Amino acid sequence: EVSDFDNYSEEEDVEGFSDTVRLAVQKALEENMENGSDIDVDQISPEEGKRLNISLGNAFKMLIEHRNLNSKKKTKSVKLADKALLHFRMRVLDLVEIYLKNNPQMEICLEILVFFYDLMPFAFNDPQFYQRFEKIFAQLGQLKTFSLETVQNVTQKNLAEIFNRILEKLSKEKINVQQQPYFKNACTFMIYASHILQSLTPEEDDEMLRIVLEHLRSFLSQRNPVLQVITFTKILTSQWPGNFKLAKMIADEGLKPEIRALRRTQSLQMLLEFFKNSNIFRQHEKKATKYYGKICEHLKAYTDNLKEISQSEFLELISFTMYVRNLKSFDGKSDLLAAIQKFRKCLILKSNILNAYKSLCKVMNIEFIPNEKIDPSVVSNGGAQPQELTNGQLNRKGAKR
Repeated sequence: EVSDFDNYSEEEDVEGFSDTVRLAVQKALEENMENGSDIDVDQISPEEGKRLNISLGNAFKMLIEHRNLNSKKKTKSVKLADKALLHFRMRVLDLVEIYLKNNPQMEICLEILVFFYDLMPFAFNDPQFYQRFEKIFAQLGQLKTFSLETVQNVTQKNLAEIFNRILEKLSKEKINVQQQPYFKNACTFMIYASHILQSLTPEEDDEMLRIVLEHLRSFLSQRNPVLQVITFTKILTSQWPGNFKLAKMIADEGLKPEIRALRRTQSLQMLLEFFKNSNIFRQHEKKATKYYGKICEHLKAYTDNLKEISQSEFLELISFTMYVRNLKSFDGKSDLLAAIQKFRKCLILKSNILNAYKSLCKVMNIEFIPNEKIDPSVVSNGGAQPQELTNGQLNRKGAKR
């Protein structure tokens, strides 16, 4: 038996209502016609124009109200279709979860990653679906090992193509705060995949490293890069050998005086995360020793050449120094301490930064300089005009010695 609702046609309803509106408009016009002739807008009196506006306004008001009602009210068929689609997507997630738990192939996991990224906007709009989506996406991001037979069909080139597909989506649609953790995890998963491929086929060029370095350079030099600091920070906490080259580029290009203060501050934050990654140093001791030296050279050039420092950057420099002081193979501690004291004499520190500086002085057994001893004439807009260090004596730039 077919119900009256099943026989109902939305097209018929729309057509019927359109006829009603059309008649209302026609009636409004006829009321202002003389002898059935067309209306001449130039000959309409103010009173007639007012009546015509009211009549037409009422007719179009009916149309707007009907559209608003339809936009809020879904038909039974649409609701059923939405429910069926949700159940289908949930079933797909169930199958993906089962697959990820049973020795998945790297090639298929990479395709699933792209599929999940496309599904993300829908997931954010449906709380029930989002819970399952979030859980399975996390499982995908945690995959770090694959059996040898499952990676045979994947090359560095394949990996780069998929990574570029995701990056292309980012460049076309601005990534929002809600998407950031997922994109960060997706990058980490692909970094691990690249690490596996590199260990199996070392003769292949590391395409992922090339792409990440390109985007790191863009991040350091541009105001609106595709990849943000949260992504690079996450990568630097992984065991990927490419992190050594990332850290070297950060120290070399991210701490130059011409780089914006915000990017220099973020560069110090990223370097701190890199040095905290003790596992990668234990796994690659020779490489770590080599890159330690290069990074120390760039840090010394940074502190020697920097002409102005912000309070935020000064705080990050303190945090960085506090951590690397415990690293036996880090040779640049004395240079960093000298730079901190140099910049300190040009800053009226905020209370939280002053406390961090005081803690450093206590731990490193160096002189603590309170705000009362700072010459206000050398402080400029919260930044610092550093003094020159000559023969162990600090002198203001331009002052006679």
